[in-house]
Amino acid sequence: MRVFEGAHKRRAKWVRAFLQGCKFISRIYKRAGYKLSWMTVQAFMKVDQGRIPEFLRARPEVPGHTEIFLRDAMSLTENIGEDLEHLISALDWLVRSQQVTGTGGFAAGYSFQDGWLPPYPETTGYIIPTLWDAYARLSNEQYHDAAIKAADWEIDIQMDNGAVQAGYWGVDPQGFWKDDRIPASFNTGQVMQGWNRTFIETREKKYLDASCHAAEYLLRCIDEEGIFQEGLSPGPTNFIRSYYTRAAHALAWTGQLAEKDSYLASAKRHLDWVLTCQHKNGWFENANFLLNKPPLTHTMAYTAEGLFDAGVLLKDDRYAAASFHHADQAMHACERRGLFLPATLDSKWKSMEKFSCLPGNAQFAGLWLRHGMRVEDLCLINAGLKMVDWLKGIQSLDNPNDGIRDGIGGSWPIDGGYSIFRHLSWAAKYFIDAVMLSMDAKEGLKTGV
Repeated sequence: MRVFEGAHKRRAKWVRAFLQGCKFISRIYKRAGYKLSWMTVQAFMKVDQGRIPEFLRARPEVPGHTEIFLRDAMSLTENIGEDLEHLISALDWLVRSQQVTGTGGFAAGYSFQDGWLPPYPETTGYIIPTLWDAYARLSNEQYHDAAIKAADWEIDIQMDNGAVQAGYWGVDPQGFWKDDRIPASFNTGQVMQGWNRTFIETREKKYLDASCHAAEYLLRCIDEEGIFQEGLSPGPTNFIRSYYTRAAHALAWTGQLAEKDSYLASAKRHLDWVLTCQHKNGWFENANFLLNKPPLTHTMAYTAEGLFDAGVLLKDDRYAAASFHHADQAMHACERRGLFLPATLDSKWKSMEKFSCLPGNAQFAGLWLRHGMRVEDLCLINAGLKMVDWLKGIQSLDNPNDGIRDGIGGSWPIDGGYSIFRHLSWAAKYFIDAVMLSMDAKEGLKTGV
């Protein structure tokens, strides 16, 4: 009897998902001038059946879940609106992701399997500057208040040794991040970004003090060669990491703000070491999470971002040039595939992947736009604008689910291979950054600046 009841429940779940899928496809087809027909049902049934078991674990009966799965499985896109509409919508999602945690921290994201996830100290840290940028552009006090609340929360949870912990604040429902608080140097650097920007905006000393306390911890993590040896986040299996340039930039930034030469010297030591990791074709060694595996575009972009920001901060063209070379080659790799940026790229800029890592897409869009505007490279600007439009096409502005609507997923398709069946706070952050840069680039093209 129990077996029968279990099979009945699974069948009922699939029927509900199927009906939601038909309703969604009908809406998409109707936009194009078609009516619901057996073609719609056939399209649903053409989804690779090998993807169905994982999808069924992602609660397809929950409103909004099936829509995203089918949309991506069928390579459909959403309506693309004006930049401002997509920007405000993504900011709305971020604000919701903070409100649901009951803290100042932003949720790691929304999981189809588990719902809203716990707050994530690392990504909360680097979301803060994005909120300040949005506040400067839109004058919405909501973003100002969210940035302050996040920066204060990060002070409240800072570890006694100055570090910021790895993983989520609270229990990870999937058990990847354990309950123990482990200091993490990369995460510490990302939170320093938020404190530094909040200090600049408010001139409140407590934020710079927190950043200096964190900087003292980072000094102990970098060896004489410039490699981060301590505070390596658990999870990644590669123990030599060039994408820690973002932490080095935060250390250098704190050194400038606090007039601490030791911070600047240590940061430059790491940045100089990373330059030795760059191949002649622009690709960086040690930018991967997993040992002996090609790096994700997410960590590749981290590496280039840290170098670019440090180059601008320190007025060192070596760092900016290395970042430019990397971003330029990534653009060509993407353009060769018809504006498809695969999730990983090996040392020859090749990939067998058929999915995209969406934070990486948004990060590279931002890099292309920033470099393009800086050196007046229209090819880079054009690639950045096209990638922003592509990302807008997979941001669902009318999904019935609050965790999905207005957000950005981890992968395209949503079950692609990176943070599957999740919408991520860091994907939203980088998308927002890219949209604001897109607006700046378009304005620059209009005025000829």
